[in-house]
Amino acid sequence: MKSKSKSNKSFITFKIDNIDFAEADMRIVDHTGYPSSMGRIEFREKGIWGSVSMTKMNDYAAQTICRMLKFSDGELVKKEQSDRVCEKLEGNNYCGPDLSPVHFTEMRCEKNQKNIMDCNRKVASKNTVHITDAVVKCLDDNSDLPPEPE
Repeated sequence: MKSKSKSNKSFITFKIDNIDFAEADMRIVDHTGYPSSMGRIEFREKGIWGSVSMTKMNDYAAQTICRMLKFSDGELVKKEQSDRVCEKLEGNNYCGPDLSPVHFTEMRCEKNQKNIMDCNRKVASKNTVHITDAVVKCLDDNSDLPPEPE
């Protein structure tokens, strides 16, 4: 069931038998909230999905995330001199919904790290806003993602 917010952000509220049953505690969701090879990074912490701020995040973190999700490579989507990538990317809003948390910030990995949880990161403050949500693009899709909704 789709839910719309007045702040013009897009997300989906699901029943129990949905994306929340993802095996991994990490996912990439597109601007509609569906699993994708490009989108907002989310982690499940204590059963709650939340995003990652792109503040001080590096490309190695994006590569590690994508490889853990069975893609061959990945990159952090950037705009010149702006941390506000999620707001208007390809005409869509990839930022997380206001009522969901931002779990991490300053996520940085070394080259060829295998597990994102071994990378440096800080717990985001309660004041961290979704306008800085990180967006990654995973390359060479080797996974079986469900088709995008029509």
